[in-house]
Amino acid sequence: MKNFSLLALALAGATMAPAANMDFSYNQENADPSWYGTNKKENYHVAIKIENPALIGAKITGITVPINGEAEYYAEPKAFMTKELVVERIDGVRVNVADICTVDATMADGMLTATFSEPYTITADPVYVGYSLNVDQLNTVSKTPIAVAPGTNPDGFWFFSSRTQLKWASYMDKSDNGYQSAMTVHLEGDFPATSAAVQLPSRTVMLTGQTNEFKINVVNGGTDPISSVEILSSLDGTCRFLTYTFDTPIPNTLGAYATATLEIPVPEEAEYGDREISVEIGQVNGVDNTNPSASASSRVIFAPMVPTNRPLVEEYTGTWCGWCVRGYVALEWMKEEYGSDFVAGAWHNADPMAISNSYPNASSGFPSAWINRSISLDPGSLYTDWPKVREDEMDISVDCKVEYLDPEETQLSAKVSVSSIEKVDSPYFIGYLLIADGLKGEDSSWFQKNYFSGSAAQAATLPKPWGQIFMNAPSSVPNLEFNDVVVNKDYAMGVDGSLPTSFEAFSPQTHSVTFDISDLRNIFAKPTAADPDLNLIPILKNKMRVIAFVLRPDGTVVNSCSSDYAESSDPNSVEQVGASAEVAATAFYDLQGRLMKAPVKGQLMVCVQTMTDGTIRSQKVMIK
Repeated sequence: MKNFSLLALALAGATMAPAANMDFSYNQENADPSWYGTNKKENYHVAIKIENPALIGAKITGITVPINGEAEYYAEPKAFMTKELVVERIDGVRVNVADICTVDATMADGMLTATFSEPYTITADPVYVGYSLNVDQLNTVSKTPIAVAPGTNPDGFWFFSSRTQLKWASYMDKSDNGYQSAMTVHLEGDFPATSAAVQLPSRTVMLTGQTNEFKINVVNGGTDPISSVEILSSLDGTCRFLTYTFDTPIPNTLGAYATATLEIPVPEEAEYGDREISVEIGQVNGVDNTNPSASASSRVIFAPMVPTNRPLVEEYTGTWCGWCVRGYVALEWMKEEYGSDFVAGAWHNADPMAISNSYPNASSGFPSAWINRSISLDPGSLYTDWPKVREDEMDISVDCKVEYLDPEETQLSAKVSVSSIEKVDSPYFIGYLLIADGLKGEDSSWFQKNYFSGSAAQAATLPKPWGQIFMNAPSSVPNLEFNDVVVNKDYAMGVDGSLPTSFEAFSPQTHSVTFDISDLRNIFAKPTAADPDLNLIPILKNKMRVIAFVLRPDGTVVNSCSSDYAESSDPNSVEQVGASAEVAATAFYDLQGRLMKAPVKGQLMVCVQTMTDGTIRSQKVMIK
């Protein structure tokens, strides 16, 4: 549901009072403004589009909008209304041409304000309302003069400037959270004093046998702020009533809303599947609510669990690549931060862990990474981009378990269960990656090239304490332990027939594959007659696991998971590299990367050991 429809909900059919003044803004959560700009000295023009049947007949009387900094930084402030956004070149300069009116605005106390000499009566046709100003003095503040707020309505922020954006365009998507103009439009019309609409999520998953939170939006459609509402909810034949008081009243801006949280107990004996929940707002501020959109219904799914969204990360790297330290650190840090919910496989190139020159995704350079085989990014962006993808609701759950099938532990079986809380009518597939952790090698081809060595500026781009560790490490780092390494790609693109083309909700589907781990080889080294096993990958059988994931027909990933390690009776399956070397120096760092004078009992630290053979070992430790 678009944000502007909140306004329609709030006003549609409401009993109107005599003429009153109200405000409208796309900053419907009443957030403090942030600032946007082009960092240039130029003319700025900002507009919003108003097109809503609920406002027909209301009059636009003026605008107010925050400005960044002092009024003296800017010149020629204007406000305008127009039926179309038009740019024309006049005397060689691109200018905004408004077909309804343009008036002078004033700037004082951090606000640009304007009153239209002839109020405009809103019709069924859209109207754009906006303002213009020139950046007259360029400084740190005036580089970003435009007040914006979060939001995703495409009509909430239109922009044009004389040097950068040469024609009008919606700038809503210039931020991950969306940009909306923080402009307030002043209206005059027959608005009710107290009125509230309710907006429900289209679907909510509730766990059986416990109390769940159910969030609703309460939308203001009256001239008074909303301090409290009476809410009646009904689910599965059980009605509940409460008075909900907002910590901060919902402002008297049309379409402004706040979220109310209801506690909904679900019976132990409830069956899995669909139900309907209905919610009604009875009174607003103690006065009967006559808004016809005061009640609404939506779907509830009773489920034994909410599927966990684990976006799959695939990183492309190589020991020869000095910047690939970014990927190494990102995968290690994300695992520490998110545990088993962070699922990643590292595809190596031209080094002793490389098993292929072809990858699930095209890699134009190293390092690089993909999320769910649909989003390409630098590994240094995983810290911010992966959590955003993880926020998406997930219908499908994936679980994977592994075990060795033979006493020699050469056959590793992966058994996968896939379930959904909705009926599936799509030809999905299951894919698998065989993963090895704890890989090490003795020769210099295993040394990780390190462009962060000795560079405090580069090290600062890595999370603590990793930046400090790699800044103090040599330009080629020996004895690193490589994790998340993809060592088999047989099922990387999915297995035909691994899932039926259709299956019911809460009906687990299973599939299994077996990996032969007795002969895992790289494509880097060439075996010789004297050493036919020169290209064997030195796996540890007690550190082998499998990533399983569900693929769409287009090859993108729906959801994924990693198994635990396969239980092994041979924990020392590979001789530890550097076992004969002795510790020459030991240093302890806290998790902020600061060198500690001595280890502290009970505190998690990073222990970095320099060995007599020049190798460096690091691990997290806690002294008890």
